[in-house]
Amino acid sequence: KLCWSLSSTTSVKTVPSRVNPTDGNNVMIERAKRYFSLGNKVKQQLGPTNADDLKRELADDFEFVAPLVGPLNKDAIIAATVGVDFAEGFPDFDARYHDFRIDVDDPNRVWCTMRVTGTHTGTFQFGAVTAKPKSSPPICVESPPEAVSLRFDEKGQ
Repeated sequence: KLCWSLSSTTSVKTVPSRVNPTDGNNVMIERAKRYFSLGNKVKQQLGPTNADDLKRELADDFEFVAPLVGPLNKDAIIAATVGVDFAEGFPDFDARYHDFRIDVDDPNRVWCTMRVTGTHTGTFQFGAVTAKPKSSPPICVESPPEAVSLRFDEKGQ
């Protein structure tokens, strides 16, 4: 669990006027939905796993940052995700992205919520890790809601 608070000595930068997330910036939301749909062999995976898709979609200054992973630059994220096949290990994998919205302080950032479900019925390969099903019946995964964001540059990457 990550916790933080602002103390009286913390400086806060001034941000531009806020964006109304319901103003319907459908172009940005459609970009995010299209990105998540690339290369899907399952209902909805975490994002593209094809090197050509990733090279085309990610900006040169791309950076992936997560609580326990990263920052990873464009080349590192491509190396880490190319060839990941959710359909092999979790044929019913579904990231269940929903609640797409524009960040009220950054009109180039799209937020959504993800709630992964899937059943581990086959071998799942992720880099040097090989995960085979270990139980019968197979293990069903259902994650808690996670906030996910994508930030696009002026080229839509």
